[in-house]
Amino acid sequence: GDAIDRLLEARAHELWVDLRRLDFIDSTGLAALIGARRRADAAGAKLRLVVESGPVRDVLELGRMDRVFHIATEPPRTLR
Repeated sequence: GDAIDRLLEARAHELWVDLRRLDFIDSTGLAALIGARRRADAAGAKLRLVVESGPVRDVLELGRMDRVFHIATEPPRTLR
């Protein structure tokens, strides 16, 4: 939360959260992502997720979070 808040205070327009190293996400993690998305929306920024196929992607799709978040399989070239 604090890192996202600092980026939003610095007027970041697009935030990328890299979840590729996760092999598990639960309701607490989903709630944190939703909270971050709400804060980003309120600041006029976009929150984007980087998720490869696997259990985390499956949970996001089962919970229909793929309709809430922009999900990419890798970050944009400018962030690599």
